[in-house]
Amino acid sequence: MGNISADYDADAGVLTLNSSSAEATLDEWRAALQSVTYSSSAEVMTELTKTIAVKVNNGSESSDVSTTSVTLLPVNNAPPLPPIPDSAYGLVKP
Repeated sequence: MGNISADYDADAGVLTLNSSSAEATLDEWRAALQSVTYSSSAEVMTELTKTIAVKVNNGSESSDVSTTSVTLLPVNNAPPLPPIPDSAYGLVKP
């Protein structure tokens, strides 16, 4: 997507997109923003609503922050199996 680079700070939950020399086109920015996804590795989701905040900076001035909320749908995964001990089993004929 042009010369747009991404940096994600997992501790802060902040994704920064940058175009060096401000050369990215509007279409390249649109494509970069549309490619952003979210996933969670948590087995149990405790927060089903996430807030996304966007602020744009043109190198000298920043826009106001625009926010939206997204409702997440948990996936019904099969429960994990507990550890099964190694055992020997025999077959008994009646």
